[in-house]
Amino acid sequence: MFYHNIKAFLSQERPLIKVDRAFQRKSCWTLAQKRRYVVSFLNNRTPYPVVLADIRTGLMHSRAIQSSEDIIKYEELANEGKSYVSLDGQNRIMTLEEFYNNEWGITGDLMGADGVIYPVKDVLYKDLPTRLKDAFDMLRVSVYVQQNCLYSELHTIFIDINDGEGLNPQEKRNAIMTWFSGHIRNFAETQNNERLLLRISGMKEQDIKRSTDAEWYTKAYASLVKPDRHYLNRSGLDAFYRQGEGRQQTSIKDYSRQNVDRFQKVIEMVYDAVFSRSVAGTPISQKLFWALLIAASDVYDTGRRITDYSIFFDAVKDADSSLCIDSNDNFVKDFKNWQQNPNGKSEPKKSQYYFHWASDVNKPPVRQKRKKELLLKLQNSSSYQDSFKVQAQAAK
Repeated sequence: MFYHNIKAFLSQERPLIKVDRAFQRKSCWTLAQKRRYVVSFLNNRTPYPVVLADIRTGLMHSRAIQSSEDIIKYEELANEGKSYVSLDGQNRIMTLEEFYNNEWGITGDLMGADGVIYPVKDVLYKDLPTRLKDAFDMLRVSVYVQQNCLYSELHTIFIDINDGEGLNPQEKRNAIMTWFSGHIRNFAETQNNERLLLRISGMKEQDIKRSTDAEWYTKAYASLVKPDRHYLNRSGLDAFYRQGEGRQQTSIKDYSRQNVDRFQKVIEMVYDAVFSRSVAGTPISQKLFWALLIAASDVYDTGRRITDYSIFFDAVKDADSSLCIDSNDNFVKDFKNWQQNPNGKSEPKKSQYYFHWASDVNKPPVRQKRKKELLLKLQNSSSYQDSFKVQAQAAK
């Protein structure tokens, strides 16, 4: 365990640390959490060390056992001028950096280096009273460096360190060393794809900071690639990631370039549809997102081209809403008829009706039933056909 003066650590050691998003979770603290941490840091109430993996000894160990993939990875980082890989403490380091860089202020009755209590309210570091600033500058950060680690072991070490500190299932999947984990994380974090998720009802920025974006898009991807597999529940998602662990993208059919390109084009269609019609600030329902995904994938697979996305959006929304309303009415009617005259008939179940299928995306048979009914409804919709009309006229 080493102790570093905080300002020296941030200016001298921090630039040498690699934060590898292949297994590190996003910075997910709220501003209120960051402010509380800085006050606790001043009061010496933050006992947890920053944990790093040493690149030099890791590279030596990799060479000693002739682990080529680990050697390549460590040599890349060494060539970038890095000395360590972050394993734990990312939120703490970033919070301290932001505070010392005057990105936000703190509030409280805080003790300076002279023992005097200084009341401050939303004051930046640079504007703190001199002796209170001195108290911050005297603080030390504890750093624990793990040596002789293979790079391929770091994701497991990261999960072990954080296992008792609230890593959610998707943050653990992000740490699995597979091509897909990096790809879907980068896909989810592009501006348009993040913007699309934030338009969905119930989706918040804090959810995205905890990797809900990667989980959401993984579910959408898996539902298109393997519609008949139970990939959308927790164990299924884990399996979808782990099938590529330690393997190349080209060796996994689910990760093929064809599947990746198809998914990207389908999401682009969903995005264009949502933002052609959805008024700024007005969310779409989660079930409508999945309906649009079904319709857009069918458009892609049948080689058609949407020429009016606003008509497409309205047609899908109306069809899905109509199916939900009609099926709910049918359920109520069927249930009343059954109550009045059972005569050995089976009791109607909600799971037999479209409105229930629209609320359950995790089960493959349910998704397939919904897809069949929705596409049939759309095929018989003149407004839906109008969304392709210009192309049809041009072809004549």
